[in-house]
Amino acid sequence: MITADGDLTRKSGSHDLQPHGPIPWARVFPNKNIWLLSGTMITMAGVYQLMTYWYPTYLQEGRGVSADLSKWLSGMVLGAGACGCFFGGWLTDFLLRTTGNPRWSRTAQSVFGGGWPPRAC
Repeated sequence: MITADGDLTRKSGSHDLQPHGPIPWARVFPNKNIWLLSGTMITMAGVYQLMTYWYPTYLQEGRGVSADLSKWLSGMVLGAGACGCFFGGWLTDFLLRTTGNPRWSRTAQSVFGGGWPPRAC
C-alpha cells in the first residue's frame, strides 16, 4: 500500500516486516563465493553487451551479412540463451528428481550445456 506521502508499506500475514541490520562487510569481502558470483555477473554483463552492440556490426562488416539478417542472427543468439536458461532450470530439476543428488544434477546440466553446443556446430 502506498500512503499519501508516497511511503511504500506492506502488510504481511501475522508478522510485521522489520528492516534488517547493517551488512556485515567484514564477512562479505573475504567470501570466495561472493567474489565468484560477482565475476560471473560481470562476465555475463560483458557477453550481453557484446551480443547486443558488437555482434551485429561484426556480422555486417566482418562477414558481409545484411543489416536485417544480422539483427535476426543476434536476436537468435540472445533467444537461444533465454531458452537455455529456461530449459537448463527444467533439466536441473528433472535430474535432481531422478538422481536425488543436487551436486550431480547441477554438474550434469553444466557439462551438457557447456559441452554439447560447441560440438553441434
